[in-house]
Amino acid sequence: MANRNGANINLDINFTPLLKGVEVFDAKLERGIVGVFERQKQIAVGWMRSNAPWTDRTGNARSGLSTVGRYKSGESYTLVLFGRMPYNIWLEVRHSGRYAVIIPALVDQGPKLMRTLNKLFSRLNGGG
Repeated sequence: MANRNGANINLDINFTPLLKGVEVFDAKLERGIVGVFERQKQIAVGWMRSNAPWTDRTGNARSGLSTVGRYKSGESYTLVLFGRMPYNIWLEVRHSGRYAVIIPALVDQGPKLMRTLNKLFSRLNGGG
C-alpha cells in the first residue's frame, strides 16, 4: 500500500506470495528435471543393450550395461552410463572402439536428453 506523506512515498510490499510462487516453481522444476533424467536412464539402457555391437557369449556384458542418475538439487544433474563387467572397459577401448557402446550411447542420447529438457523448460515457462 502506498502512503503519500508530503514529498515522501512509502511503499509496503509483501513478497510472501511471490516467494511462495518461486518455491512452488522450483519444486516443479526439480521434479521435472529428475523425472526427465529418470526416464532417460531407462531409454539409454535400452539403447545400449539393443545397439551393443558385440556378440554375446554369456549375456553378462549386455545385461550389465546400466545407468545411474546423480542429482544435487539446483546445482547439478548427471546421467552416468557404465558396464558392470570388469572387461567392459576393453569392449570400449580395444580395436579402436569397434565394440564400444557407451560413448556411442552418449552421442546418441545426450542431444535427446537436452531436447527433452528444453521442452520441459519451455512448458514451465508458459511456452506450451
